[in-house]
Order: sequence, then C-alpha cells, then structure tokens
Amino acid sequence: GPELVDGRHLGGARIVGASAGRWFTLLLSRDGRVFSFGSGENGKLGHGSFSHCYAPAPVEALAHKRAVNVSAGGDHGFVVTDEGHVYSFGFNGRGQLG
Repeated sequence: GPELVDGRHLGGARIVGASAGRWFTLLLSRDGRVFSFGSGENGKLGHGSFSHCYAPAPVEALAHKRAVNVSAGGDHGFVVTDEGHVYSFGFNGRGQLG
C-alpha cells in the first residue's frame, strides 16, 4: 500500500505538488521550493550530477526562484516559476528540454 515519504529532509517545507517520472520524483513546496529524489541518471534530478538521491533534496540551482509548477517526464523535468520562466533538466536526446 501507500507509504509516507520521509519528510525529514524537507526543512519544514509543506508539499503542495508532486510529479513522477521514470524512477524519480519532483516535489513542489508551498513556498516555491523544488525537491527531487530517485535515479539521477541523465541529470534528471536537477542536482548537477548523475548521482542517485534516496531522500528528497532541494534543487539548489533553483534556490533563488519561486516555482509554481513541476512536471516530470520519462528522464527529464520542468519547473515553471512565478515569473513565467520554464527551467528544464535531464535527458535531451530528442530536443525535449527546449
């Protein structure tokens, strides 16, 4: 059955959105922070590496942005900010990152 995601690594963030891709998940907090965890293959966690992450970790590259939406594809992710900008990360083998 369903399991509670370990929130100890969220720094008190209240999660208001989630999107799952192939072996990874993106989380959106009420205050606009983005967290990711799972397989880091192809850089799809947005952490600047290919390392796997077994607990939610902040996407530091977006720390100074306020996200309003997250979306996970198979091996890539998108984040929309309150300024209307779209950030992408992960596999871009078919131009899917824009």
